[in-house]
Amino acid sequence: MGPCPCPSSRLPCCVAQVPERWAPLLAAAADAYRAAASASGLVLVGVYLRGSLPRGLFIDHVSDVDTFALALTPRSAGADGLPRAQQLLAEEASRLSAAHQADLHFTKV
Repeated sequence: MGPCPCPSSRLPCCVAQVPERWAPLLAAAADAYRAAASASGLVLVGVYLRGSLPRGLFIDHVSDVDTFALALTPRSAGADGLPRAQQLLAEEASRLSAAHQADLHFTKV
Protein backbone atom coordinates (compact mmCIF):
# COMPACT_ATOMS: atom_id res chain seq x y z
CA MET A 1 0.00 0.00 0.00
CA GLY A 2 1.35 3.39 -0.88
CA PRO A 3 0.69 6.65 0.88
CA CYS A 4 -2.38 8.49 -0.32
CA PRO A 5 -4.87 10.93 1.16
CA CYS A 6 -8.09 9.46 2.51
CA PRO A 7 -10.38 12.41 3.22
CA SER A 8 -13.02 10.23 4.86
CA SER A 9 -10.53 8.66 7.24
CA ARG A 10 -8.31 9.85 10.07
CA LEU A 11 -5.58 7.51 8.82
CA PRO A 12 -2.64 8.96 6.90
CA CYS A 13 -2.79 6.02 4.50
CA CYS A 14 -5.38 4.19 2.47
CA VAL A 15 -6.76 1.03 3.95
CA ALA A 16 -8.88 -0.19 1.06
CA GLN A 17 -10.44 -3.61 1.52
CA VAL A 18 -9.77 -3.69 5.26
CA PRO A 19 -12.87 -4.76 7.21
CA GLU A 20 -14.69 -1.80 8.78
CA ARG A 21 -14.51 -3.39 12.25
CA TRP A 22 -10.77 -2.65 12.26
CA ALA A 23 -11.25 1.10 11.66
CA PRO A 24 -11.22 2.04 15.39
CA LEU A 25 -8.00 0.12 16.03
CA LEU A 26 -6.32 1.52 12.93
CA ALA A 27 -7.40 5.06 13.86
CA ALA A 28 -6.02 4.56 17.39
CA ALA A 29 -2.76 3.24 15.94
CA ALA A 30 -2.47 6.25 13.62
CA ASP A 31 -3.13 8.57 16.59
CA ALA A 32 -0.42 6.78 18.60
CA TYR A 33 2.09 7.24 15.78
CA ARG A 34 1.17 10.93 15.42
CA ALA A 35 1.54 11.56 19.16
CA ALA A 36 4.87 9.72 19.43
CA ALA A 37 6.29 11.46 16.36
CA SER A 38 5.13 14.89 17.50
CA ALA A 39 6.46 14.48 21.05
CA SER A 40 9.82 13.34 19.67
CA GLY A 41 10.27 15.99 17.01
CA LEU A 42 9.84 13.54 14.12
CA VAL A 43 7.84 14.32 10.99
CA LEU A 44 5.31 11.57 10.30
CA VAL A 45 5.09 10.71 6.60
CA GLY A 46 2.62 7.83 6.74
CA VAL A 47 1.30 4.82 8.59
CA TYR A 48 1.15 1.55 6.71
CA LEU A 49 -0.33 -1.91 7.16
CA ARG A 50 1.75 -4.99 6.55
CA GLY A 51 1.33 -8.68 7.08
CA SER A 52 -1.84 -10.72 6.81
CA LEU A 53 -4.52 -8.00 7.08
CA PRO A 54 -3.80 -6.04 3.89
CA ARG A 55 -3.19 -9.29 2.00
CA GLY A 56 -6.59 -10.66 3.03
CA LEU A 57 -5.08 -13.54 5.01
CA PHE A 58 -6.02 -12.28 8.48
CA ILE A 59 -7.54 -14.85 10.86
CA ASP A 60 -9.74 -13.49 13.66
CA HIS A 61 -8.50 -14.27 17.19
CA VAL A 62 -5.21 -15.60 15.77
CA SER A 63 -3.54 -12.88 13.70
CA ASP A 64 -2.30 -9.55 14.98
CA VAL A 65 -2.53 -6.22 13.19
CA ASP A 66 0.91 -5.26 11.87
CA THR A 67 1.65 -1.61 11.15
CA PHE A 68 4.70 0.53 10.63
CA ALA A 69 5.33 4.21 10.12
CA LEU A 70 7.74 6.17 8.01
CA ALA A 71 8.99 9.28 9.77
CA LEU A 72 11.63 11.84 8.92
CA THR A 73 14.12 12.77 11.61
CA PRO A 74 15.03 16.43 11.32
CA ARG A 75 18.31 17.50 12.86
CA SER A 76 16.36 19.41 15.48
CA ALA A 77 15.03 16.10 16.85
CA GLY A 78 18.56 15.12 17.81
CA ALA A 79 20.00 11.64 18.09
CA ASP A 80 17.43 10.58 20.66
CA GLY A 81 14.39 11.48 18.49
CA LEU A 82 13.78 8.02 17.04
CA PRO A 83 14.54 6.06 20.24
CA ARG A 84 12.24 8.39 22.19
CA ALA A 85 9.48 7.94 19.59
CA GLN A 86 9.91 4.15 19.80
CA GLN A 87 9.60 4.25 23.60
CA LEU A 88 6.45 6.41 23.52
CA LEU A 89 4.97 4.20 20.82
CA ALA A 90 5.74 1.03 22.80
CA GLU A 91 3.88 2.45 25.79
CA GLU A 92 0.83 3.22 23.66
CA ALA A 93 1.03 -0.13 21.87
CA SER A 94 0.87 -1.94 25.21
CA ARG A 95 -2.38 -0.09 25.98
CA LEU A 96 -3.81 -0.92 22.54
CA SER A 97 -2.69 -4.52 22.79
CA ALA A 98 -4.65 -4.98 26.00
CA ALA A 99 -7.78 -5.03 23.85
CA HIS A 100 -6.34 -6.07 20.47
CA GLN A 101 -3.19 -7.68 19.21
CA ALA A 102 -1.39 -4.76 17.61
CA ASP A 103 2.19 -4.44 16.42
CA LEU A 104 3.33 -0.81 16.11
CA HIS A 105 6.84 0.38 15.33
CA PHE A 106 8.77 3.03 13.46
CA THR A 107 11.00 1.70 10.71
CA LYS A 108 14.43 3.20 10.29
CA VAL A 109 15.40 3.74 6.68
